[in-house]
Amino acid sequence: MMYLYSYVHSLHLMVSYLFCSVNREGARSAWTILGLASRAAQSLGLHKNCAVWQISPEEVEERSRVWWELLTYDLL
Repeated sequence: MMYLYSYVHSLHLMVSYLFCSVNREGARSAWTILGLASRAAQSLGLHKNCAVWQISPEEVEERSRVWWELLTYDLL
């Protein structure tokens, strides 16, 4: 299941790169990728409190971290 978080996190890194690029078209396409990453994270349930699901504390922390990174980046 950890590879799914890596997928969402790699989409987030792609958005960071595109926003920092000089190319104006890259910044425009970054919004599409950010939306894709947000929808994928939500479909994985990263926005839910999963501490009661009896999974490891490390996985709970990773899920929470990935979700809040995406949300914060979207708000910026």
